[in-house]
Amino acid sequence: MKSTSRLLIVLAVAMGVVLACRRPPREQLSEDVKKDIAALRAEKARIDEKVRDIERARSLLDQGQREQMETLRRSLETIHNALDNIQARLDSMEKVPPTTRTTPKRLPIGVSVVLALVAVFCIVLLVRMVTQRLREEKQPQVPEAKSDAGAEPSQPQSPSQSP
Repeated sequence: MKSTSRLLIVLAVAMGVVLACRRPPREQLSEDVKKDIAALRAEKARIDEKVRDIERARSLLDQGQREQMETLRRSLETIHNALDNIQARLDSMEKVPPTTRTTPKRLPIGVSVVLALVAVFCIVLLVRMVTQRLREEKQPQVPEAKSDAGAEPSQPQSPSQSP
């Protein structure tokens, strides 16, 4: 019996502890308050959805800006490199001592003499041809005698061609 009474005491204490730890009973809410709470929860869900959309859009925008910034950075680096190369070339060109004026290239004397002789020969030949043509035009042309159709032919006949 002693063990039963002890067991009953332990059970009673355990029940007391369980009842003491239990939440207090909730008050019953009116229907209007329940509807307001449901509306507020729905509104909160919509706001949470919009916040997630905004965060996604911001993330995409940041990514796009990062890509654009990277492209701009690479372009600027390329331009700076080109400018540095140009400046280096300008610096090296300024360091080179000034050159003397180069004389124009000329043909060797032998080639010049041959070309001059050919030119003189062509001019002399041209003058001869022109003067010959002028002489031919000034000479009176001998008119050929008109002959009758049945008369002697204009070409002399050779003895072998006699009729």
